[in-house]
Amino acid sequence: MNDDKEVTLTDLRLMMKSWFSYLLSKWVLIITIAFIFGVFGVVSAWLKKPVYNAQITLAPENDRGGSSIGSYAGLAAQFGLGGVGGGGIFEGSNLEEFLKSKMLIKRALLSPINKTGTKNLLVDYYIRANEIDKEWGEDSILKKIYFSPNEQTEFRARDSVLNSIISEISGTLEVDKLNKWVNIISVRIKGEDELFCKLFIEQLVTNGVQYYVDYRSKKTRENVEILERQTDSVRNALTGNIVSVAQSTDLNINPIRQMVRTNVQRKQVDLQNNSALYAELVKNLELSKITLRKETPLVVIIDTPILPLEKNVRSKKTTGFLFAIAGGILCIIYLIMKRLWKEFK
Repeated sequence: MNDDKEVTLTDLRLMMKSWFSYLLSKWVLIITIAFIFGVFGVVSAWLKKPVYNAQITLAPENDRGGSSIGSYAGLAAQFGLGGVGGGGIFEGSNLEEFLKSKMLIKRALLSPINKTGTKNLLVDYYIRANEIDKEWGEDSILKKIYFSPNEQTEFRARDSVLNSIISEISGTLEVDKLNKWVNIISVRIKGEDELFCKLFIEQLVTNGVQYYVDYRSKKTRENVEILERQTDSVRNALTGNIVSVAQSTDLNINPIRQMVRTNVQRKQVDLQNNSALYAELVKNLELSKITLRKETPLVVIIDTPILPLEKNVRSKKTTGFLFAIAGGILCIIYLIMKRLWKEFK
């Protein structure tokens, strides 16, 4: 049994030696293939455009009461002046998903920009920068595409192009928290056009923050506007009452004309009623404004992208070396498979 084992080990050593000698005899081919792959790797790294990273970090307010304003807001709620309360769709990770939504990406793309003295849309700049319009060729329908910030009508070709661009951008957009311990959100986009990355990420965050603030304070803001209109109306009526009472009093200085004193008293009653109503409206308006300040969230922009942006560039040496290693390994595998095929054929 020991003899059988010794023979087996000897055969294994001989087989390994045979394979090594076989591959060594093919060293010229292996080195040539590795060199060709290495050159290909260097060329691909040289032709590859750099990828730019544009990033904005922001910190949305996470207020749950406990402040001095909170007590006033509670008092205002008794008058039906409370706001939306809570974050709704913006709670937790929902805000991160919202910033990646199709709606916000579309709004950012259809936002105007100023470049070289002319007014364009971001989507127009993206199409030209990526030479998408050249792919359309002489297509009569695609050549009629025109993007507008306030476009309401449906146009299948235009909407199809816009949806395609949105899908491409969505794949390069990353929104997440820096870590689970802090409420700081990072919004990043990667692309080959430096200027577009900067302009797009800034417009996306601007639109998102504005929408977020409007949503959180919409109900309370409407209450403030209603109370302001009511207060102005009562103030105008009160001013008219004061003038009317003053004029009536001046006219009735003569004792002979005291018969019309009843009309003056009625105007004085209206003046008192409007004064009380005005005072109550002013109080409610101030409470509503306090609630509005409470319900209007604060979003602090911490970092914004500054040109030149950070860019990722392939190292020619590293890429060439990795391609050469891969080429050599593939060549060795090919030679092994070829010899096995001949032996077992």
